[in-house]
Amino acid sequence: MSEATLSITAAGCDTAASLKRRYYLLMLSVFLVDMVISGIFMQFSDSWHLAWRIIPSSAIMLLGANLVLAYWQFAPIARFLDGKVEFAAIERRMTQLQLQSARNVGILTLVLMTFRMSLPFFIDTGYGQAMPTIVDAISTVVVEVAFFFTLIYFLIGDYLSGLGQFIFHRFGHNLSLYFGRFSVKLGVALLVSSLLPMIMILIDVNSYDGDRGRVEIMIDATAALFGVALAAIFVTRSLIRPLGILSGGMTQVADGKLDVRLPITSNDEVGRVTGQFNRMVEGLQDREFVRETFGKYVSESVAAQILKDKGRLTGDVREATLMFIDIEGFTTLSEQLPPHDVIALLNEYSAIVSDPVRAHNGVINNFIGDGVFATFNLPLEHEDHACAAVRAALEIGAAVNSHVFAGGVRICVRIGINTGEVVAGTVGSGDRLTYAILGDAVNVAHRVEELNKELKTRLLFTETTRAKLDASFDCKELGTQPIRGKTASLKLYTIASQ
Repeated sequence: MSEATLSITAAGCDTAASLKRRYYLLMLSVFLVDMVISGIFMQFSDSWHLAWRIIPSSAIMLLGANLVLAYWQFAPIARFLDGKVEFAAIERRMTQLQLQSARNVGILTLVLMTFRMSLPFFIDTGYGQAMPTIVDAISTVVVEVAFFFTLIYFLIGDYLSGLGQFIFHRFGHNLSLYFGRFSVKLGVALLVSSLLPMIMILIDVNSYDGDRGRVEIMIDATAALFGVALAAIFVTRSLIRPLGILSGGMTQVADGKLDVRLPITSNDEVGRVTGQFNRMVEGLQDREFVRETFGKYVSESVAAQILKDKGRLTGDVREATLMFIDIEGFTTLSEQLPPHDVIALLNEYSAIVSDPVRAHNGVINNFIGDGVFATFNLPLEHEDHACAAVRAALEIGAAVNSHVFAGGVRICVRIGINTGEVVAGTVGSGDRLTYAILGDAVNVAHRVEELNKELKTRLLFTETTRAKLDASFDCKELGTQPIRGKTASLKLYTIASQ
């Protein structure tokens, strides 16, 4: 299962109430982390007697004050989850939730650590030899603030991923404002996880000697190991999960699935790229819809070429084989059948005719009542276009003859084929355009189809078509026939079995 699918499934299990609780619990988790780090300090320095000021001060700042700030910070988003405000009213707050939550915790940690580290300098706390140097005290305050800021920043970043998915799948909204920078996030993560612990240890080495130095180094090393391991989990989740969702969506699109839409789960460049991905897929889906819909009115190949050429097909002079198909006695038939049966018959007829033409790389250019005009070698190139046209004609005749149409009737078709040079392209102006194939060869094909009635045949083709057929066709010459609109007569052929 892809990362995107897993994320969507997880988001579906969330509720508005659970998302609210999770935010508050994540914000208050800094109290537990502080207790662990303080416990490491008291254990290695054998100063459990200081718990009387460490635990209450931490509870006041990281539980009480932190909960008040978290409630204030999340209140607008909570109102949206309850359906009381629109998404536009909270989008900016949601986008900045990660940074502002970390800022609040950073300020509280600064106050807390300043109180703790400065207290021994002003009153006798029984700290004794554990009195820190000024440099160590200041660096401890800075590192603690940086660590808790970073921890909450990535904790809430990971939370924002789940919140974004929930809002996307429940309400259909996505982030469109981006204030974060992926490079800055990565730089802060590397700084806090690698450089700051080394600085603390170097300060210990230069500030203390003997057993005191070893104890201080042990405290900072153990606390750093715990902090880095904890931060690494959420740093990785916060930075990698949005990339995994994006990668999963790209995989689905590559597999041909164009209804993919991804939740934007980060407020940085990855979120921006995810938004652009969604717009790209929408564009692809619209293009595919236009192509498929357009292809119902002209052939899909013509539609695809028109879209490729930005709305117009330039004139293309090429030899092609042209085919006209007509239903024998359709006028009389349409008078005898109810209108709905006539429409049903024409729909069945068009489907039967289309399949053989498409199978032989031909293109149906239009349906005019019961008449069908198809081309071979335009716009799709086909080297053996004459043979393809005659094979399609034979299959059409056989399929029509064996089919019982709406109203319980059987029909016969007459087919005329001619090969010659034509010009094809978009004609018209403004918003009235059509794809047209023009040339004397088109007119001849139409006239040849009409001659079927006079010659009592079902399939006729000209000598230019006959010249391009291979030996597999059993052609029968029908002599020279005058063609309406032409001064010269043409030699016509049919297939002997017809």
